[in-house]
Amino acid sequence: MVACTPCDRARALCVFSKDSIKCAQCVRKGVACDGSFSAVDFDKLSEERDRLEAARTRAIEETASLNRRIENLKKIQGAMIAREARSLEALEREEEEQRAQQANVAPVLSFDQEFAALFGEPPGPDSGAGNTQVSQG
Repeated sequence: MVACTPCDRARALCVFSKDSIKCAQCVRKGVACDGSFSAVDFDKLSEERDRLEAARTRAIEETASLNRRIENLKKIQGAMIAREARSLEALEREEEEQRAQQANVAPVLSFDQEFAALFGEPPGPDSGAGNTQVSQG
């Protein structure tokens, strides 16, 4: 048998009677005795420790797996954002090109505006513009 904690600290002989849960030294000193333990008790503690260590190992492995999955999802999201940014940039370039083309195109003028631009005056009733008759002959 293994000595209780007070006997172990005092390096005293730890002896239990069959009917007592305290050793003789602890009874004599009036202190708490954590008793001795059997091989069965020790084995139970060892099994529980092993079970917990295995659970911890599984948790660590699961955490590592989750971390890898999170990093993979971050990469996918980054690629999605980059594609979206490229699409937006292309759209903006296309809109700028369209605006530039529209700025370079002469405005569409009415007949009167075009006539005035060419001849300095709008067509009047006696100018013959728009009243041209085609002779058949």
